[in-house]
Amino acid sequence: MNRSFAILVFTAAVLIVFNVSRATAQSSGAVDQTVFSKNFARSIGDPRFDKAPTDPAPTPTPTPSAPITWTGPYAGIYLGGNLGKAVANTSTEFTPSGYFNMVNPPVINSAGRQTLKPSGFNVGGQAGYNYQVSHHVVVGAEADFAWMGGAKKSDSVNAPYAFPFGDFTISQSVGTDWLATARGRAGYLWHGILIYGTGGVAMTNLNYEATFTDTFAAAHESGSIKTTRLGWTGGIGGEYKFTPKFSIKLEGLYADLGRSTTTSTNLTTSLGSTNPFTHSIYLKEELIRFGFNYHF
Repeated sequence: MNRSFAILVFTAAVLIVFNVSRATAQSSGAVDQTVFSKNFARSIGDPRFDKAPTDPAPTPTPTPSAPITWTGPYAGIYLGGNLGKAVANTSTEFTPSGYFNMVNPPVINSAGRQTLKPSGFNVGGQAGYNYQVSHHVVVGAEADFAWMGGAKKSDSVNAPYAFPFGDFTISQSVGTDWLATARGRAGYLWHGILIYGTGGVAMTNLNYEATFTDTFAAAHESGSIKTTRLGWTGGIGGEYKFTPKFSIKLEGLYADLGRSTTTSTNLTTSLGSTNPFTHSIYLKEELIRFGFNYHF
């Protein structure tokens, strides 16, 4: 009987504590049933709740990734195409003791002006340095060297003399094997893409040859130019860093390599007379390149 009475007293006490706790929670507007259940379990000796409650582990805060910077050196490779345009000229003049009469040099000079297009592909490499001035502005410098494949072109023109009879043929060819540039760059970062303008100097080797022949007196003359040309270049491009270390780019350049000229007095004929000739070539290049860079 004493044990039953004790159990009733304990139960009544628990109910009183429960009612008081419930009233307090309702008056404050928040009831934490989980905490009450744990406290109740501890009060009746449940061993699962002997240990003191611990706070939950804090959720780790993700570390923000470092922003991509463009400052530093880089190097890479590229592949592209080139559209060359060369204006070639073979001309002569009237001299009192020369081979041509007064009416034929203008005919020769008109036929001797030819437009050649030594187009092909180019593959090479570049190296440079960027400096990010601000969040959106990047400046730098770049040098590159390309091997030019298929950049050779030749053409021939056959025309009749104005007087007295016979015809002549002018053949001209031009080609380049390599192209190098050294340029400054300045660009604007737009959604991670560097849109830039570029300009500087360009250099290439030039191989030009010309011949003149006719059927009137088996005339034959030739001229050639083999030199390294220095000119200017400019263009625009876009580059995108898809990782902090790697980027891809697309670039278009225009290069003006200027004019080279030579003269010759090696005309031979069956009549024994001669005449001076002038040969010149003006070379321009338009290039488009797709490249890949590694940033150190």
